[in-house]
Amino acid sequence: MKEVKLEKLFLVGQDDTYPGLFIDPKIFLKDVPLGAALSMACNILYHYSERRRDDSEFQSRHLIQWMMKMENQDKISISNFVQQNSPLVLSPSFNLIDRRPFLNLIQHILVYSRPGNDQLSSGGL
Repeated sequence: MKEVKLEKLFLVGQDDTYPGLFIDPKIFLKDVPLGAALSMACNILYHYSERRRDDSEFQSRHLIQWMMKMENQDKISISNFVQQNSPLVLSPSFNLIDRRPFLNLIQHILVYSRPGNDQLSSGGL
């Protein structure tokens, strides 16, 4: 009989950091420049795909780096989540980035963002 290893993965969702808040991608992305948003999302997905498989801190490191680029209110919400869930966020089973939701994000960027290649502000995406 073949031995199977089961792992538990934890994904962070919008409700984890902004409970009860619904974000409509059509409205949220309407002022976000297509080129810069697509470049950022693809860059993150590329680094996720090319990371070393034994890099157990990749996800939590990127959460902290991304958090530092956010507006103050968003930074506070994410920081509260990290503080309340630090054992989870710092564990190897924590996932901030997952291919399927990220591909959905790229699809939303392609459909709903505005044409343009100007820089993202700290509040954009």
